[in-house]
Amino acid sequence: MRACVALAWAFVATVAAFVGTRPGGGAAAAEETAKIDPLTRFAEPVSPLPREKSAGGKFAVRPGEVIVLTGPANAVFEQQAGWLETALAVAAAKQQPNVRHMSWDGDTVYEQARALNFGGWKEQFAAVGASTIVTWFGALEALDDSHDDAAFAAAYAKLLDEFAKTTPRLVVISPTPFETPASHWVRDNTPRNERVKALTAIAARLAKERGAVYVDILSPLSARAAGEPRLTDDGMHFTPAGQKIVAEEIARGLGLKAGKLDDREPLRQEIIRKNRFWFDCWRTMNWNFAYSDRTWAMFSKPSATHPPLVKELEQWKPFIRASDARIHALALGQTPPPLPEVKSLPAEKHQPPDEELKTLKARDGFAINLFAGEEDGLVKPILFAWDERGRAWALCAPSYPQLIPGTAANDYILICEDTNGDGRADKFQRFAEGLFMPTGLALGDGGVYVCVSGQIVHLRDTDGDDRADQRRVIFSGFGTGDAHQMINSLCWGPDGRLWFTQGLHINSTIETPRGLVRCLQTGIWRMNPRTLELENFLGNAAATENAWGMGFDDWGQAFYDSGSEPNAVYLSPALSPVPNRYLTKGQYWAIGVVAPSKAKSMEIEFIGSPHLPDDLQGTMVKSIYVASYVDFSRLSDHGSGFVGELGGELISSSSTMF
Repeated sequence: MRACVALAWAFVATVAAFVGTRPGGGAAAAEETAKIDPLTRFAEPVSPLPREKSAGGKFAVRPGEVIVLTGPANAVFEQQAGWLETALAVAAAKQQPNVRHMSWDGDTVYEQARALNFGGWKEQFAAVGASTIVTWFGALEALDDSHDDAAFAAAYAKLLDEFAKTTPRLVVISPTPFETPASHWVRDNTPRNERVKALTAIAARLAKERGAVYVDILSPLSARAAGEPRLTDDGMHFTPAGQKIVAEEIARGLGLKAGKLDDREPLRQEIIRKNRFWFDCWRTMNWNFAYSDRTWAMFSKPSATHPPLVKELEQWKPFIRASDARIHALALGQTPPPLPEVKSLPAEKHQPPDEELKTLKARDGFAINLFAGEEDGLVKPILFAWDERGRAWALCAPSYPQLIPGTAANDYILICEDTNGDGRADKFQRFAEGLFMPTGLALGDGGVYVCVSGQIVHLRDTDGDDRADQRRVIFSGFGTGDAHQMINSLCWGPDGRLWFTQGLHINSTIETPRGLVRCLQTGIWRMNPRTLELENFLGNAAATENAWGMGFDDWGQAFYDSGSEPNAVYLSPALSPVPNRYLTKGQYWAIGVVAPSKAKSMEIEFIGSPHLPDDLQGTMVKSIYVASYVDFSRLSDHGSGFVGELGGELISSSSTMF
């Protein structure tokens, strides 16, 4: 218990930087930023190329071509891997094209959902000077039984015609076939490949009718021999190895002569960096603070070290431009120009541990000592978990809550181990680095599941050196409209499934082997890592405005805490899937609210151990973060639910850093 308390102390002593990041502002500043067009964050003055179709239906790149790629998650993964763009950069080195990825997880021909004020396709394309638009749809639609083939044809035709208003230079990539999943527990969608073929024929016809370039990758991928390397794990989303194979097939279909891509690794890494710059600008974190309904908040305003958030986002553009130039140079075998300098910020100042210790008060019978601190590398920890060896795994997020333009995500998982039993960690190991705002962690299945921005990934160490060398994306497409409301707080339930939560400004559309799963606004997620089934409950903020942290009592009853209210919520009566459209904000409040504290609370935990006194056994512990203390409550039956009796404080502090 003492080690747990001490590490929690290290957490609260370092995370407070978020609170004071952007002080200042007011009504005038809010009015000023509200007038800024969101497109200015990435728009560049571009001389549009002539509106002309591809001659003879053949793909060709003109000097200065701006190529935009659209599609769902597999197109997003291509953005992150860069294989297709590498082939394009090499084959068209003299033409120096620029590629912009506007793909989004969960996009279909029927719907491409975007945030408030994001802008439509016409405005987005015009802002970058799009002269060729690539579309890659059809596989995800083959899982959708609510639309027949005629509906697919009508929706795809409408989308292509909308794109053609910007440029008639269109490229249509065929859908890809489903593969038998690596695990027999995951739904096998290969029987749906007949429908994939039907939708492919429709895509080919639509392309021909519009004079678009058509790339058939269904045929070569379907003809692959049984002994060839797998393309996917889940049967639909490409692994890193599969991404390369598929990209090479698309490149062949486009007629690109790029040679051996493995020989162009420096070029591919620069493309990955450019795409990361672009992603962090175009699909920016904290959209709601910059351009939507939270522009009034302190975080949006200027400070001594930051301009207004909307102006800071425009600082990505010089890095994108410079990276484009570096790609062009590397493709021609030339020395690339340097990137702009990254703005440096003054070091944050915190109280030393011995001074912070003086502000802490523990419940009678308990003592507090430092287990790990910043000098050990424990910087901005979000949460932690214990493994079977008594080691603490901490999520550290120096990049939280917003990347400085030009920087790369540098968040990490730190293993803290006390090797001599003195209550002070003395061995530290970074298990994984380069993460982007991780907000949830759960050990399991030979590694660790992590909520990383818009994804859930599984990281694994396969050679025993306590460093992750295997990364697998489980699900992708969770919303990032507010960095402190993203999916968070992974925990194992008694049902053997992983539970996690999301907040009010998060809208998530997830591609699964069973089709699209959506959760709008606040909601509770349940995931089966074995079968890849994904469910959500209490969407549309049906209970509370936020959700941060799940917990289960000794009888398996489910509870969560909000982070935006002082109450926990009894979840079990709501555990029947209800579509978001039938849920309204706050309708579950009167049913589920339990155990109110004196101020906003988050991250509940039920505690019980022979080391604890009897009056703490089975109690619910909550972090009252805005009032700098941790309290506990005793729950008792009340009708078909529970009532909570506040028991007191476990730890309190006179410092707002706690």
